[in-house]
Amino acid sequence: MKQHGKDAIVTNFSVLTCRDCPFHKQCTTSKPGRRMLTLRPKELHETLARARAEQKTDTWKNTYALRAGVEATIHQALDITGIRRAHYRGLPKVRPQHAFSPPPST
Repeated sequence: MKQHGKDAIVTNFSVLTCRDCPFHKQCTTSKPGRRMLTLRPKELHETLARARAEQKTDTWKNTYALRAGVEATIHQALDITGIRRAHYRGLPKVRPQHAFSPPPST
């Protein structure tokens, strides 16, 4: 079966099965009160597990903090200057807009 365009095995547990389970409150927060599990192929599951484990390391967190700061600066510059959307048509008219837009502040 495909879920979001990727191979997956999707299994549903009935409301009756979940309702009588002693772990029901810990297991699901869905409105109907039933559990749905999505199981991915082994290699994809292992890759995701490795990536999630790496994201818990201090090295990864420090690298991501730097990236998040840079992305915020770029977003702010794009927001302030409006450079993402040209006010004119045609490259000869757009070039001066980009050239005279203020540089991002850090």
